Amino acid sequence: MPSGGRVPDADFWENELEMPVRYWLEQAEDGRFMAGWVNGLKGPQVSVLHALLELTPVESTRQKKNDLRDKPELLKRFVPVGRFARSKSRVAVIEFAESVLALESMDLCRDGNDEFDVIALLFAIFDKNWKSLPTVFHLDKIHKSGFARMVLEKPPKRLDVSLGEFLTQTSLASHLARFDKTKNDGRISQMKSIIPRDGRYLVFIRRSERRDMLLQSTTVIHGFAPEWIILDFQEGAAKVNISSKSVSVPLEIANHIASAYFGRDVEYVNDREHSYTKQLRRLLSLLGNDKADELTLVEIAVDNGPLDGSPKIVLSRTEGSISSGIRHFEKAVGGIIEDVGHINHIKVLYRNKRVTLKFEQNDESDDEFVVRYSDHTLNEKERRLFEAFMSDSHGITILSTEKRNRR
Repeated sequence: MPSGGRVPDADFWENELEMPVRYWLEQAEDGRFMAGWVNGLKGPQVSVLHALLELTPVESTRQKKNDLRDKPELLKRFVPVGRFARSKSRVAVIEFAESVLALESMDLCRDGNDEFDVIALLFAIFDKNWKSLPTVFHLDKIHKSGFARMVLEKPPKRLDVSLGEFLTQTSLASHLARFDKTKNDGRISQMKSIIPRDGRYLVFIRRSERRDMLLQSTTVIHGFAPEWIILDFQEGAAKVNISSKSVSVPLEIANHIASAYFGRDVEYVNDREHSYTKQLRRLLSLLGNDKADELTLVEIAVDNGPLDGSPKIVLSRTEGSISSGIRHFEKAVGGIIEDVGHINHIKVLYRNKRVTLKFEQNDESDDEFVVRYSDHTLNEKERRLFEAFMSDSHGITILSTEKRNRR
């Protein structure tokens, strides 16, 4: 029996983890299904389950599977975990596992290539404390979402009460209830979790978004589609990164929480740290000559190309650099990378992922640009490395293409 207490019921899986589970709970009661389920397990999954059930140690994976097939009643609680593991971020699962599992358990979850098996790790996490799975569910989201970078328009003085002391589950639930009452749009904001992380505070809120309906058997159920809002408060709430589907309400919630913390009305605005034409031309020159370390130019889109009628021009390759193609085009037709203001976007290959960079020109100065990138294509660790690389190697501050504005 897991140390987290009783085996989680269907409501836990469906409400806290948003995973339909009743079919799998029913299937797990079938001995033939369980035998087939064991047959489909990979080596690390077999090893960790064999150890978790405290079965007599054996070397052979085949023998371990034989032992597991004899224990369907003890194994069936793990069936939903395998489904939960689908599409979960490896980075999120491994990072959380390292914070809660013993090294011995972690080692059991490695495959023949010394890589961690995510399902095996989740089996071990579940057995240790199944109530921690929502944390994995929440952390998974930060690696798959873009975050709008916001700063306080007029930062007030720092308070004696730390942000961590203010951000409690109870106080935030109360503030969200007040926000919903003021908003009066029929939606409900649920405070789901607060996760301290590297001096920041990640606040996870689930809120009703757009009206929707669900067909359950032959019955239509009306309600709202859920929206996950993640508020990443930093530097004592002087900054917040916002992940959400909707644009205005998450920003209003962030403003509401920050105003309650500072004891006065405050508002966040989109961060706009500028880079300059000279810096961007240097970057483009390096990319165009395949001399930008860690980056490969794979696409460029120019709004006013040097052809008759100034059409939009896109040069792109699925694999490999387009630098030779750019040089050929510029020699035969005309320049396309010199005028930064005409570039709609470029795409670079970074750590085998295509990342879009956009140069947002300042309306008040032709020489100033906000450089934004598609941060959702990178996991959180890769984002921080990419941002540090662009700053350290090229002196360019990059921000997310995500923005939030009040309506």
